[in-house]
Amino acid sequence: MSEITKITITSLDDLSRLSVNGGYMTVNLAIENPDYYAAIFPICQAYQSEWIDDDDLEKLLNIPIWFVHALNDEVVQFQPTAGDLYDRLVEAGHENVELTIFDNVIDTSGCISQVKIEPFRNLKLSHCHL
Repeated sequence: MSEITKITITSLDDLSRLSVNGGYMTVNLAIENPDYYAAIFPICQAYQSEWIDDDDLEKLLNIPIWFVHALNDEVVQFQPTAGDLYDRLVEAGHENVELTIFDNVIDTSGCISQVKIEPFRNLKLSHCHL
């Protein structure tokens, strides 16, 4: 169990309501600790479906999941990650999995610039378990 999970669990009164959102680590935490989460909400997550074997996929089948991804994401491609994983979960009989796809998400805050994105544009992701 990760230190983050231990700290969270010991500080909550109602563990049945524990959910997690984010990217890669959202899926990773759910696989590593499937009994701890009431739901997960992966946003443009970078956990490639091919990294998840059938045993790990089964761990996700009873957790409500809502994937959100933008097709124009230049860092994390939709199909090898959220798209493929969603399809596999549906095929495996997951009864509470949702997918919201946005065609074009842009930064209107001015916080993200091409200069900041450029180093990540052709990022080759590798898999590791914590």
